[in-house]
Amino acid sequence: MSSESQDPYFVDQIALVTGASSGIGREVALALGTAGAQVGVNYCRNKAGAEKTAIAISAAGGQAIAIQADISCATDVEKMFAELAGAFGNRINMLINNAGQWMDRCQLVDCTDEQLEKKFLQEQHKRSLSF
Repeated sequence: MSSESQDPYFVDQIALVTGASSGIGREVALALGTAGAQVGVNYCRNKAGAEKTAIAISAAGGQAIAIQADISCATDVEKMFAELAGAFGNRINMLINNAGQWMDRCQLVDCTDEQLEKKFLQEQHKRSLSF
């Protein structure tokens, strides 16, 4: 990566972006990777999208790893942090909590108790990841 495209603030920083396989999360991961951060590209189901994001960061000269984890599942979150540490070291400088789907795309009034519970647990885990 050319030093011209790097931002000294982001060089050697480790970032984890949840929900980085598409949309806003993907763009944030790309921006951080291009700026010089080492990026964990989290995905739940879209492996191809996450790998494409990590490859794009690498192609720009950055470092990235795609990490599968459902952030509503505590064991997945623990595994995600372990994989990030294994790739880039046992620290994290930036956590971007972007992951989530709103009720399987249903209207709030039409959601089942199970869908509401899953969303509630997902939001709890997102808050517990913020530090």
